[in-house]
Amino acid sequence: MKDSTRIRRISTAFGAALLVICCVAAMFHAFMPDRAHADEIPATSAYGVRILDIDGGVQQEKAPLSEWSSGNTVSNDLDATGDFFKLNTTRSQQLKSRAASDGAFASIASGDYQLRDRPAVTFSDLQVSCTRDGKSEVSFGSLKVNDTDILQQDKLASGYTYDLPTSKYGETRVYVAQRESDKDSRTTTTALRIEAEAGASEIWRVQLGVVSCAPAETEKTVPAVSGVTVVSPSGKTLIDGQPSVDSVGSATSPSITSTEVPVTAKNVTVRHDADGGSHVDVESFEQIPDTSDIGMYMWSALRVYGLSLDVKADGSSSIALSGGSSGIFVNGVWINSGTDLYTGMAPDGTPRVHVYLNERVVNQDGSITINALRYEDLTGTYPSVILGQVHWSAQDSHEDPDPTPTPDPSPSDGTADDDAVPTGRYAYGLYAQGPSPVSPVALSASGDGAKAKSLSGTASKDEATDGYAGQISATKLSSTVDAKEAKASVSSLLLYPGTAIEVRLTDVSVQVGHDGSVKMTTGGGSVAGKTIAAGSVAANTRITVPGRSTTIVLNAQERQAGALQRVSGVALDDSQGLGAEVRAAVVSSSAPDTTANNPPRGAGSSDAAGGHDLGSGAITSASDGEGGGGAGHLATTGTASLWAVGFVVLCAALSSVFLVVRARRSTRG
Repeated sequence: MKDSTRIRRISTAFGAALLVICCVAAMFHAFMPDRAHADEIPATSAYGVRILDIDGGVQQEKAPLSEWSSGNTVSNDLDATGDFFKLNTTRSQQLKSRAASDGAFASIASGDYQLRDRPAVTFSDLQVSCTRDGKSEVSFGSLKVNDTDILQQDKLASGYTYDLPTSKYGETRVYVAQRESDKDSRTTTTALRIEAEAGASEIWRVQLGVVSCAPAETEKTVPAVSGVTVVSPSGKTLIDGQPSVDSVGSATSPSITSTEVPVTAKNVTVRHDADGGSHVDVESFEQIPDTSDIGMYMWSALRVYGLSLDVKADGSSSIALSGGSSGIFVNGVWINSGTDLYTGMAPDGTPRVHVYLNERVVNQDGSITINALRYEDLTGTYPSVILGQVHWSAQDSHEDPDPTPTPDPSPSDGTADDDAVPTGRYAYGLYAQGPSPVSPVALSASGDGAKAKSLSGTASKDEATDGYAGQISATKLSSTVDAKEAKASVSSLLLYPGTAIEVRLTDVSVQVGHDGSVKMTTGGGSVAGKTIAAGSVAANTRITVPGRSTTIVLNAQERQAGALQRVSGVALDDSQGLGAEVRAAVVSSSAPDTTANNPPRGAGSSDAAGGHDLGSGAITSASDGEGGGGAGHLATTGTASLWAVGFVVLCAALSSVFLVVRARRSTRG
């Protein structure tokens, strides 16, 4: 082979390799997940099980693992775990974990763990939780070594140990309700730990039910009402609540800008009233990091027009988008403003943008921080934004807030009371109003009223949901009303899945006799992370989540002047938050409203395609010539993608030039 031929082949291969390397590098840069915060320690975390082997290596990773640093509650489930080694048992069922702003929670329905040549450690209903004020709780349904009960309820608050019989593999100890704190006062609570001598047998350590909570950050003094706040990814405040008022008055900023980031806001007005109410108007806000001609249409742009927040004296709040050119543009699309949370996805399917609307955060002192809009870039590239913020507390209001209901002491658990017989008879399986409305499902009635006469005495439906919202679902709903009793039931109920207030119950049933006796039963499940046993449920069993205004009541009984008005198997109330109310398995003396809870189509109703349809008052196709559909094609664009395409083109050009030069030289040769 001639030297010139060999050189031509080598140079051709080199040019091709250069092109491949450039393409791979570009694609890697474009779609490589952001790792800026990979090493960040989460504020709260929880997991079900972790196993270390004989050498201290990880045999089973933390699972199911949930970690929270900001944003929504993180929840994960795992059906079961199995054995890893012969002569060792490592089995558990129904593992759950949750991490949120207020704390962390983990639970395991049952477990059986036996290390080689040692007795089995078994347990049921393991639950562990921690809160950011340093508190933690551990509980078990049962805890045994073989058939010996080793559960010491009086020592769960402080923790204790139990030594297994010594085997040829040395000593093995069981740690129960172990608590530790690091130098930053971050607490870690382990419900159960089984630890052998290191290097003795296949398994060294088993950790079951582990939660960690860092102390909550001390809140600084904040104004009563503020307009625009912008904070860099590093935590530096770029715009600090402009304009703002600390007491009764008004303040307006015609224009707000920043020298550090491309942010512009116009005609922002804030007001705090003497009765404790507040109001914020934002005519326009634009954060457009990409300075190109199409920067305002890129995923990184946040544009808001015609946003207002109204907070009444009692603390209730609402937002609106008013005017012919109002709307919210984010992640390359005009979003539906009728939801409380929008999640924008990247081309690879991972979340990269969160927008919270009418967000309500309950503070430790009982006050509530209300944000009209809060924008969060999950990639950590662009600044976070809050538009319209109000700090409400009962002491600032001249009106009393809605009191927290207390359990009704009147006869309720199957006890008859002639004065408590409902005057009308209506029963239904499910009803919801607020962001995820559901008209009464499986509604039946009996009585003399026109409404009652128009309904059948029995009703049923296979399934009921809130549509695209995905927050409410129920199956096999039925109700019956006759001369003897009224009954409503739901075979399965799931509310707000994956959140701190998740309700997951089976066979919810309510019966109200003609004599006023009440019986409510359930097949069991969980409510806000707490296990609900199967069987009868006491009247007005209330479950709350620390740091949240939502209340969930099982067997909720409402009376007026001693008379029973309504019984709900499940009643979820978030009137101080999203304005949501959900009831399941209901018997009532009055007919439910069948129309008022359904907003018009396009105003956040569940029929709309969440996140991609225009919301209430959003920009129409006539304004700026851009509609929801047209803008939707820009959702997958971005500076990284454009950079990748440009880089590939450049590399291709350089490679082509290289090959042409080589060809010319070979020809001359």
